[in-house]
Amino acid sequence: MIAICLIRRRNAQKNENASQVRDLDSKTKNLMAYTIEKLKLGWSPETISGRWSNEHPNLSISHEAIYQFIYNKEQRKQEDLTVYLPRSHRKRLKCGYSRKHSKSHIPERISIEKRPHYIAKRRQSGHWETDTVVSRQSLAAIAVLLERKSRIIHLKKIKQKSYHLFSRAIEERLKPYSSSLKRTITYNNGSENVEHLKTNKKLGTKSYFCNPYHSWEKGAAPNAVGLVR
Repeated sequence: MIAICLIRRRNAQKNENASQVRDLDSKTKNLMAYTIEKLKLGWSPETISGRWSNEHPNLSISHEAIYQFIYNKEQRKQEDLTVYLPRSHRKRLKCGYSRKHSKSHIPERISIEKRPHYIAKRRQSGHWETDTVVSRQSLAAIAVLLERKSRIIHLKKIKQKSYHLFSRAIEERLKPYSSSLKRTITYNNGSENVEHLKTNKKLGTKSYFCNPYHSWEKGAAPNAVGLVR
């Protein structure tokens, strides 16, 4: 009798394990499909990782794992996904901070973690996000501004991705708005954002910055960039 119970328990455990494997395989396939879909929309692996992990906390994935998937030889035989990276390279480059960025190069940078929490809820107008669209074929870039609540998008072509041209584009686009419609601007950590204090002075705004390699914390602007592409 005891032996029969043990056999039944062992079979039940096998069935449970098999079910868990099938469930994991299904989630993995969903993650792969999600990754490919968002890459083709222009999302970076960092943005994909952050958004997926927020929506699926029990099956999070790092951006490094996504890069490994993209550059995997077997995957590239099926479809070369490197062409969808913002800065595509045929071979994976070594990652790491450069010496000039070993310290924050943005003056008086305030982390997004100190940004009022109500801004994330999109209930108040006047909170903007920025991003840029760049091309491998030319120096020209597009400055992207998105208002979080209304989803209004402003695009401004600039001759190159430089801080003075980028800040000027922001100022030109937001200057016509009343103070209630230009409260804060959330940036990434690119060098084009070093004049944020000057922009704040001209527009009366406050600025916040995503954590390094966490551009997904803005969320809406990278999505807009994907649509622009």
